[in-house]
Formats: sequence, C-alpha cells, structure tokens
Amino acid sequence: MIDKTKIIDTVHERLKKLPLGRYLDLKTYKRNRSIIIAKINEEDLLVIENGYFKERFRIKPEKLKRLLSTLVKRELPRSHKIRLYIKETRLPLIFDMEGVFTMVIPTEQ
Repeated sequence: MIDKTKIIDTVHERLKKLPLGRYLDLKTYKRNRSIIIAKINEEDLLVIENGYFKERFRIKPEKLKRLLSTLVKRELPRSHKIRLYIKETRLPLIFDMEGVFTMVIPTEQ
C-alpha cells in the first residue's frame, strides 16, 4: 500500500520499468474502485477508470501525470493509502470499431 501523496511519482517510476503485456492496477483499500494503466506500446498508454465513472483513455506517457492526478481525486477521494498491483495480461489488445485499442482485462470475483 502506497501513500496517496506519493502515488503519482511511484506509478511513473514503475511504468518506466513495466514491460509490454503487463499493467498497473491502483485500487482503494476496499478494492471496490480502480484505475488501470496498461502499456500498449512504448508511445501509448491505456488508462481505464473503473469506479464512480467508467471511462477509457488512450494517452501519451507525458500526459499521464495530469490525468492520473485528476482520476485519483475523482475515484479515490477519501483514500489515504492505495493498493498498487502489477499484473500480467494473457489477453490480446482488441481494436474496436472507433479505431481505439482496448485491452480486455478479466474482472476479479
């Protein structure tokens, strides 16, 4: 568990070392809301917001800091500690009809 004030720097550091096919999963203490950051390739990231709002963003790595700070404020407003998981996806990226890459990530039950 990582302190909320240090989460953006920690994610940025871990993302540099993250190989393709893995993703970072930020969750609340109760694990009921999450932010998923997947590395599509070296130039693109897929950010999936799964909580109060359900949205997907395809961004460049240099835009992550601002987006992540917005999402942390919106999805994890009362959390002081955030769970950070590094997970491996065994599922391929899917190209949808709008021309956006999405990653199918299994939901945990």
